[in-house]
Amino acid sequence: MPDIFSLDSQKGDEVVIKKDPIKTPDPLPKSAHRPHEKVSLLSTFTRFPDDIRFQNQETNEDVHLFLRRHIITNVPWVLTTVALFLLPLLGIFLMPFIESLPFTFSSQYFLIFILFYYLIVFGYAFVNFTTWFHHVGIVTNLRVIDIDVTHISSKNVAATNVADIVDVEYSQSGFLSNFFDYGNVNLQTEGLKPNFEFNHISKPAKAADIISDLIAGRPSDV
Repeated sequence: MPDIFSLDSQKGDEVVIKKDPIKTPDPLPKSAHRPHEKVSLLSTFTRFPDDIRFQNQETNEDVHLFLRRHIITNVPWVLTTVALFLLPLLGIFLMPFIESLPFTFSSQYFLIFILFYYLIVFGYAFVNFTTWFHHVGIVTNLRVIDIDVTHISSKNVAATNVADIVDVEYSQSGFLSNFFDYGNVNLQTEGLKPNFEFNHISKPAKAADIISDLIAGRPSDV
């Protein structure tokens, strides 16, 4: 039974029941009301991600922003990949010219060449996607972390404390960056420490506002 009760006294047919007071649960912490978001394979701007952890993360360190370059920045290499993928189809139209050559290719060598060609195309696409996927920025309540990946075997990780950032600014130039809402966010640090720059990220104005709130000590969960 949900109510614990006891028989306190009895007068005739009257029964007096004494109930224990109902305990109300403690209010949820403020962080529980934040708009937590899931990070998907193609996420470029995520507030308070639930599933992001990184090396050397402190116990009292919460991730406020997860950033990648805008998805539209992948269009050049995607179009190049599609063009390279379709290029061998031109061989169908060139078959009459190939047959008129004084030398011929065996079907086995031709198959090996095609497989090797598509392996190169796949490698080109894989390297570009991996570089975009792992090139991320992480903003926490304590630090700003910039992970730069130039190719598969080269990674550079830089971090600075939020308290060391003295100025935040963003820039958007050109029709595409304004239409798709992406741009650069520059973080100026004090002293001789290097500045940080997130290039071609989604929603640069909003990212700059969130970082500015963290610097000023204002809550950024609204």
